[in-house]
Amino acid sequence: MKEKKEGLVYEIPVLYHDFEVGKIRVDATSGTIILKEKREERLKIKGGSQLGHFFGITGTFLVLFSQAYSIRKLRIFQHGSTRLWMRVHYFLGTAGTILIFIHAGFPYDFKFFEVKKGSLGVLTTYMLAVVFASGFLGRILQNRKYFKVWRKIHIQLVGVLFILILIHSILGLGED
Repeated sequence: MKEKKEGLVYEIPVLYHDFEVGKIRVDATSGTIILKEKREERLKIKGGSQLGHFFGITGTFLVLFSQAYSIRKLRIFQHGSTRLWMRVHYFLGTAGTILIFIHAGFPYDFKFFEVKKGSLGVLTTYMLAVVFASGFLGRILQNRKYFKVWRKIHIQLVGVLFILILIHSILGLGED
């Protein structure tokens, strides 16, 4: 286990199956865990700040609500045309992705390429980028030869993304 000394404060990574899921800060003199400095965090947009949480949660709900298109396509409910729901799917998916990228720190302090950190948030952001790119590929392949193959892959990618979002959200609840 690596420790990073900052004066009398140690930053200790939290590992889960050799995968870093976060860090805790411990005051070496008193042995107490230091919570985030709320004054600094409120000024930031990304991640753990109040505004960052708002963008992350709102973006996640927009991405989840964009799946209403899939439900409509399965004929579970019949309100509106599939073409309208496809447009709603595009809009909500794009808006949600942008908010989640802001939550991840884009364009300021964006740790998108810090894979060596092994953060679940980084992995989830990568997966979101892959799913988003896959969606654009689907628009190009629509009504073409490989569309059915793409659709199966896209649905599986979305499933993995939702599992990662769920795990990231549950672990994020424990940080505050």
